[in-house]
Amino acid sequence: YNRVDCSDTRGARSGDPALDDRLDSESCAEKLKALGEPIRLRIVDLLRRGPQTVGEIALSLEHDLALVSHHLRILHG
Repeated sequence: YNRVDCSDTRGARSGDPALDDRLDSESCAEKLKALGEPIRLRIVDLLRRGPQTVGEIALSLEHDLALVSHHLRILHG
């Protein structure tokens, strides 16, 4: 599985340590927002065990296929 890595050596550098954005906070916030829904965390947990089809994930989570597909698109984004 892929780790969410918010560090970015290309982050904004102003020369002033108080203003430097070594985390590239905008990009990091977008990545973390994708994990902001409980169903998405459950999907990630399932996928940590190995690849699964959308249908298998939907069955495991007892959710509609369209809903799971929607959340997978957001996670993939």
